[in-house]
Amino acid sequence: TRGVFTGSTEESRQLVKSRIKNSLALTPGLTLGLSWEYQFEQDLLVLDFDQKLNNKYRLAARWDLMDWFKLTAEARREADLTVNDVDQDDERKLTDTLMGAVDISPATWLRVSAKAELRGAQGVADGTGGSVDRSDDEKYEVVVKNRFGDFWDLTLDGTSSRAHEDGFLTRRESKAKGVLKLKYAEVGVQPSYELSRSTQWDPGIEEPVLQEQT
Repeated sequence: TRGVFTGSTEESRQLVKSRIKNSLALTPGLTLGLSWEYQFEQDLLVLDFDQKLNNKYRLAARWDLMDWFKLTAEARREADLTVNDVDQDDERKLTDTLMGAVDISPATWLRVSAKAELRGAQGVADGTGGSVDRSDDEKYEVVVKNRFGDFWDLTLDGTSSRAHEDGFLTRRESKAKGVLKLKYAEVGVQPSYELSRSTQWDPGIEEPVLQEQT
């Protein structure tokens, strides 16, 4: 087959993107952010799919109550739609995310920040008969930074997260980390300690109400 074409691949797609973003200063310490992103993709040959639509919405707020006390919040939604060929089911996915954070610096040598994130997703895949798959994730984090002059910095970081799929707890993870920075003249030493633990469950196949821990 040297010098002979044994096959050919052809692909033809078009993609359209747009984004609208705006920031509003409601008060000297309160700022509101809005954004919307739109994406349209079409397979002109309808080989893999007919068309895809993606919309992202974001609403964020930042409130600087004082120089040492700040609050932030954010809400997001992402919607995906894949329109397949006439003999295939359409695919849909919707993801909602809520986030909140607080930052406190009561002294020049101390800073404490904490944040939480909640995410929920549901989707319908091709070939599932329209059944909806749902998943939920939770994540929490606390960071403490302690500084004493220019001699040493101590950072403590702890996170905890959990994941659920269709009502079953499938993953649980916790982490703790401490970093100490010692500074003297031009010499720096950074001893650190990190601890991590992760637990995962797999739903039973024959008995869906049972779970297997790994």
